[in-house]
Amino acid sequence: MGNKSTRLAKCPDCEMMYVPDIPEDKRAHQRFHHDTLRGPRARPLKSDRVIWRGNGRALTCVNSKSPLAQKRRANKAARVANRTTPYDFPPYLHFDRPTENDLHFFLMSMNGRIAGVLVMAQLPHLCRCTWEQMDRKEYDEIQRHPIRWTSNYAWTAPASRRTGLASRMVQEAVRFFGIGPQELGWFPPFTDDGKELVRSICPDSVIIASD
Repeated sequence: MGNKSTRLAKCPDCEMMYVPDIPEDKRAHQRFHHDTLRGPRARPLKSDRVIWRGNGRALTCVNSKSPLAQKRRANKAARVANRTTPYDFPPYLHFDRPTENDLHFFLMSMNGRIAGVLVMAQLPHLCRCTWEQMDRKEYDEIQRHPIRWTSNYAWTAPASRRTGLASRMVQEAVRFFGIGPQELGWFPPFTDDGKELVRSICPDSVIIASD
């Protein structure tokens, strides 16, 4: 018989392992659980570069010139975002140096939390292809073209999915850069939700981008 006070449990939603009968473990799980499903807590900063507000939401932009406090907050959001994605690399690190790709990080805040993340960079595109061609992987020929803004990574907190949050982030980001949605490149591979998002914005053809 195991000791009840040390019996591990696994949350079916956030997948954290913890001991329910230990108060510190229980509180740690609650914090982890809410951050994972609703996004990490984030207080507004006076230095925030807000590019859009609406319906209690605010979209801010962080780049290499942003204050360190904003970069640290973006880094925290990136770590939480990766908990519910299949990727094993961080989309952003606050100590990254500026690169020729001009990385921009967009954070969607609501209810005191960061509920959405969009990472944009300037990359040369591979090609434009239809979705049928993409399904057949008929885009093998790599051609160098002038760089274009590309969506490298998009995430919304599980509790905020199917609410149009990701579409709003993309819409406001391309407006910020002064381009149209059809001019935006996309960096594969796509998750099922990611593919649905891209197809909703680019229903006929898509620009596949690469660094």
